[in-house]
Amino acid sequence: MSNQAIPDLTPPGFTRSVDHGRVHSLHYPDGTIRIRHECHRPRDGRTLIHAPTLTIPGHVVVSTAPVTISPSILCEDCGLHGFLSDGIWRDC
Repeated sequence: MSNQAIPDLTPPGFTRSVDHGRVHSLHYPDGTIRIRHECHRPRDGRTLIHAPTLTIPGHVVVSTAPVTISPSILCEDCGLHGFLSDGIWRDC
């Protein structure tokens, strides 16, 4: 069995990364926020580091310090689902 690194598909260019435990919020100069996490994709069996963009409108950045985003966040690739509130990730 090979011990290959997990591919990191995070787009470059973010100016701030905040560790929230299971996820990181990546903040881009244009206001885009992506939720970086280890994504276990059942559709193809791959595991990768993935940072999907939040859908804005749809998600509201309530605060950037500490990071609070509403409503809950869902990764459609792996099913990661939770709330990012007061800088802490909470699984649903």
